[in-house]
Amino acid sequence: MSINLAAIDFGTTYSGYAFSESPLKTKLPEVQILSNQSWNAGIREAISLKTPTCLLLTKDKEIVAFGYEAENQYTDIVLDGQQDDYYFFYRFKMNLHNNKDIAMGMVLEDVRGNALPAIDVFSLSIQALKNHMKGVIEIKNVMLDENTRWVLTVPAIWTDSAKLFMRKAAGMAGIPEDKLTLALEPEAASVFCQTFPSAGSTDIVNIGSKYIVVDLGGGTVDITAHEKLPDGSLKELCKASGNDCGGTSVDKQFIQVFVDIFGQELLDKMKVDFPEDYLGLVRSFENVKRTLKPDKTGLVNITIPNTILDKLCQSELNDNIQNVVA
Repeated sequence: MSINLAAIDFGTTYSGYAFSESPLKTKLPEVQILSNQSWNAGIREAISLKTPTCLLLTKDKEIVAFGYEAENQYTDIVLDGQQDDYYFFYRFKMNLHNNKDIAMGMVLEDVRGNALPAIDVFSLSIQALKNHMKGVIEIKNVMLDENTRWVLTVPAIWTDSAKLFMRKAAGMAGIPEDKLTLALEPEAASVFCQTFPSAGSTDIVNIGSKYIVVDLGGGTVDITAHEKLPDGSLKELCKASGNDCGGTSVDKQFIQVFVDIFGQELLDKMKVDFPEDYLGLVRSFENVKRTLKPDKTGLVNITIPNTILDKLCQSELNDNIQNVVA
């Protein structure tokens, strides 16, 4: 007898999934975990184990694409002037953290300000990841069925209403309530480190070991402390704390530099009229950000869409890019 387990990591910036099919009494380190090894961004420098959390829908709320494919297809749609027929949602997860009065009727606005019920956006995103997973694992002769157990990750600092919202969204995406477990992101990381301790941290598996878990995500930072108990389980020594100061807060400061130089209206127009160049700017910064080290000194160089920015400076600010930057 075997057990099927499907897990979706629904992140602020990036999302992904994994799947395992193992005999019932298989020890955890021996479980074989399948995942999509390379989400293709369409550009060589952006091959990733995860894909951006963005969703492209038709006006009838039918899924067109999720992740990198959604970004690339939306770019083509804008170039063809068909954007009025679609919704494009981008980095929307943090609305559940920032909104203290979460209700099933709350709405989200896409990149152009068009609104849809938030529960639809989240459920369709989970469904898109579920569909993609199904296509990948079927190639490996593994099948999702009614006995598959599901796991969905959530930040530890989220409110109960936010967690309930995600459970409802998963149900609407076709995941049975009695087969679903919500996993707190830092707890998942802690269990992983217990199972596969890295060199230099093997002492965390010892009975009585106490350690701090710091989950640095795209949207949130969760911090807590765990203790290894004699029965092998983990005890939470203090309630998880943190805030919305993840990697996207760095991105916001980067974008703020451009706002200070060119103005918010120009950047908004670039996002709407030239999404390919705007996404290229964000991706360029993301790639450079990953290479930065604490001992980095000197200038940081990134590639910017100079031609489009100059065109926008001419039309919106009546000047060229050199003078605007100066």
